[in-house]
Amino acid sequence: MRPSRRWFLRGIGAGAGSLAVGCPTTGSLTDDDDTANDDDSAANDDDATANDDDATGSDPFEGAEFLGLAELGPDATRPLDETINQGLDGRRYVDLADLDQDTLVLSNEDFYIRTREPDLIDLTDWGVTIEGLVDSDVEVDLATLQGMATDQGVHLMECSGNGGGGRFGLLSAAQWSGVPVTDVLDLASPTGAATRILIEGFDGHSEGSTFSTPGAAWVYTREQLAAAGAFFAITMNGEPLPADHGYPVRLLVPGWYGCCCIKWVNRIAFVDDNEPATSQMQEFAQRTHQTQAHALASAYSPGDIHIAAMPIRVEKYRVTDGSILYKVVGLMWGGTQTTDALTLDWGEGPVPVDTYEHAQNLTWTLWEHAWAPPSTGSFTLAMGVDDPSIPTRRLDSGWYLRDVAIDET
Repeated sequence: MRPSRRWFLRGIGAGAGSLAVGCPTTGSLTDDDDTANDDDSAANDDDATANDDDATGSDPFEGAEFLGLAELGPDATRPLDETINQGLDGRRYVDLADLDQDTLVLSNEDFYIRTREPDLIDLTDWGVTIEGLVDSDVEVDLATLQGMATDQGVHLMECSGNGGGGRFGLLSAAQWSGVPVTDVLDLASPTGAATRILIEGFDGHSEGSTFSTPGAAWVYTREQLAAAGAFFAITMNGEPLPADHGYPVRLLVPGWYGCCCIKWVNRIAFVDDNEPATSQMQEFAQRTHQTQAHALASAYSPGDIHIAAMPIRVEKYRVTDGSILYKVVGLMWGGTQTTDALTLDWGEGPVPVDTYEHAQNLTWTLWEHAWAPPSTGSFTLAMGVDDPSIPTRRLDSGWYLRDVAIDET
C-alpha cells in the first residue's frame, strides 16, 4: 500500500532537502461520472538537462524547514483512495498528491478503477475466440495464453474521462506481464478481406447505469496494435489480474486511453472497413478526441494520449535565509517523444521546469520546480511543452489546470 498522507508529511519534514526526480476546448470535455461511459533521446540525460542541480549549483531546499502543503484545487467531489459502487458505476480515484519517487508503481489495491467486474460473468473454462474474416475459427484457452505471457514492463493507464471531480485520479501505473496481441493474431489465418481487428470483452451487468452503456469493444488496425506494443495482460504487479482489472485477460494498448484497453477479453474478430463503430467507440468519441461519433469504426483516429502534465502538490518551506519558498511537484505522462521542454506558468508566462528526467513515455515521470510566488492569493498553474513538434492536445485545452492558494510569501 502507498504511505498515508500523514506518513508522507512526516517524511518531508525529516528530509526537506531531498529532491524527487522521476523517471476541442476545455468545455467540450467532460468528467467521467458526468457523462456516459468511460532511447536514444539525449534531451533529458544528466548532461543535457539544463535545469538539474549541477546546472543551477545547489538544491534550494537543502536544510529547509517543511511548513505544510498549500491548498491545491479543484476540490474532490468524489472520494479518493476508496473503491465505490458496483459494475458500470464502480470507481476508484487515486489521491495523486501522495505519490513520490518510491510509489510510482501502484499496488493492485491502489490502482484506479473505471467499471468493476460484471456480476454476470462466468469464468468457467475461459478462453478467447478468434473469428470473423478467418479461414476457420480458433479457440485459445486461458492456459495457452498464460504459457505465452512474458514481462511487459511498467505501463501507465488513464481513463479518457479523467477529470477534476476526482482530482484527476483515474490515472495509475503498474507492472504487467502478458502476450503481444500480434502473437495471438498469428494463431488465426485471416482472409484477404480482413483489414481491422475488433477486440471485445464480457460486459454483462444485472444492474444498469445512469452514466454508462454496456458493451466493451474497440476496433483497431493490426498496424496500430503493433506500433503501440499492445498486449493481452495476464498478471498485474506479479499477480493474476484482479477481478476489477479484467481477470483473466485484459487488453492494454500502451499510450491509448483506458476505454481502448478492453477488460474481460473473450472475443477477437477480423473485420473489414465497413465494420460499424462499437457502442463503446461511439460513447467515448468525445473523450478520445474524435471529430464526432462516427458510424464506421474505420473513421476513428487512435485513442492516444498526448503528452500531459500537472502539479500534484505544492509544498511550503522556510529556507535557510529565512524566506518562504514553494516546491511544486507534479507528473508528466503520455506522448511518444521525450522532452526537456516542460514549462510551468502561474500567470507571468511559461518558465522551464527545474528538475526532472524524462527518459521514456510508457509511464509517468515526476518533476518539481522551486517557486517564489510574487504575492499571496490564488494562482492558476498551467503546464506546457515549449516544442511545437510535440502534440499537447489536452494541455492546450487547459484540461489539467490546477488552482493553488498561497497564504504567505
